[in-house]
Amino acid sequence: MAERRNIEFGVEGGVTLRGWLFIPGAKGPAPAITMAHGYAGGHPIVLGATDRRLKAVVAQVPTISGFEQGLRRVAPDGIAGLERAFAEDDRGQLRGEPLRRQLVVSDDLAILASYRSKDAIDFCLQPTPPGIWENSATIRSTRAARMYEPGIWVPRVSPTPLLLVVALSDTMTVTDLTLAAYERALEPKKLQLISGGHFAPYLDQFPLAAAAATEWFSEHLLNPGARRVTEIATQNASAPANSDIANV
Repeated sequence: MAERRNIEFGVEGGVTLRGWLFIPGAKGPAPAITMAHGYAGGHPIVLGATDRRLKAVVAQVPTISGFEQGLRRVAPDGIAGLERAFAEDDRGQLRGEPLRRQLVVSDDLAILASYRSKDAIDFCLQPTPPGIWENSATIRSTRAARMYEPGIWVPRVSPTPLLLVVALSDTMTVTDLTLAAYERALEPKKLQLISGGHFAPYLDQFPLAAAAATEWFSEHLLNPGARRVTEIATQNASAPANSDIANV
């Protein structure tokens, strides 16, 4: 039986990050898996390309291009107001004021918000225990997200194994951008397609998404030596290294 421990550590701005550390019941060394929440989907791609200590990467409905997503997410007549909010926040920071904030989701077009789609509103505003989550984010985070380009790093993840979990009707991190990124990725790689929108991997499609990640980690973390032998044998045989694609 795994043991769950509460952990916390400080980061920039006096913010405290908290999480759970699961310790396996079996004794002896074991692989470690780090899991991050939403907003952090492109991070595994960047880390996979820049930190070779990582042995396998799973990126689930990840951000590929903040710029391209922003073009689709914000209507042209809303850009001026958004840029004005960014500038006002910059000036406030220079004056030493607290970081300005906005809603994460809202269907009120008069209120600044990150997302307005029904699936995002339904998911983010579902009942949660007090203190778990609030419908608020810094404006600085939105600006940073619009300039974030994890897709640039996709071809550089190799030779670290990469699994992309992609929702076929994703309008937030946009399905076609992620599929195009998968084509740019080098081997070893795998694509897991699931039906539904951006939040499907956490809802009705969770069993499929979780199974795909579990199988990927089991293959590449539990017995990496055997995997490496297989790769070498395949290369020596000059056989094409086709990706496994699971479609639903």
